[in-house]
Amino acid sequence: MSTTTAHPPPSRPGPTSTTGATAPPPKVFVGEWAAQEGRPTPNLRAALGDAAWLTGILRNSDHVVMECYAPLFSHVRDNTWATNLIAYDGLTSYHSPSSYAQQLLRTHRGDTVLPTEVRALPGLSAVTTRDHRTGRLYVAVVNTGGTPRTTSVRIDGIRTIEPTGRAEILSGPGPEATNTLSDPTAVVPRSVPLNGLGTWFTYTFPAYSVTVLRLHGG
Repeated sequence: MSTTTAHPPPSRPGPTSTTGATAPPPKVFVGEWAAQEGRPTPNLRAALGDAAWLTGILRNSDHVVMECYAPLFSHVRDNTWATNLIAYDGLTSYHSPSSYAQQLLRTHRGDTVLPTEVRALPGLSAVTTRDHRTGRLYVAVVNTGGTPRTTSVRIDGIRTIEPTGRAEILSGPGPEATNTLSDPTAVVPRSVPLNGLGTWFTYTFPAYSVTVLRLHGG
């Protein structure tokens, strides 16, 4: 997987008007999207679909400036809509795997989207961003398949990558895994250290997972 260059991709031109001038690219709000599997909240399979969708949203964030999942809330015994991001009863609430997947991608990203290429790796969706203030790279990869994927990751256009970093991982024992009022943390993100990193390294993305690799570029 060739992940990134040091520079953002060029802006895509907008439509040309009748006067010959190029109009600004359109700005898009994507509202009320969701993968519908699981009741009253999405299971891990739905979370992986949502996360793969969000990698596309992030890759096109020069056009897509806002997005909103829906529906958001449901009482566990009164489902107006079948699949909802967060469920509750009269005393407590819990987040679904999809809620955690979205939090993971939204809180671990930089200010610039970088080109990312996935070669001959079906079932993987990816997006790379960079925080130019800190130099940190975020390589987000969704593995929707039931097999761990050992992958070569190559970072182009950056002189050095520090040898240590962290991986933020959301995964579960199977695609039907989910959270409930009685077991609200069955599927939650975990953070693990990374070693042996560089501009070219190998990483195994777990089955049924959303992973963000946090790397420090020089």
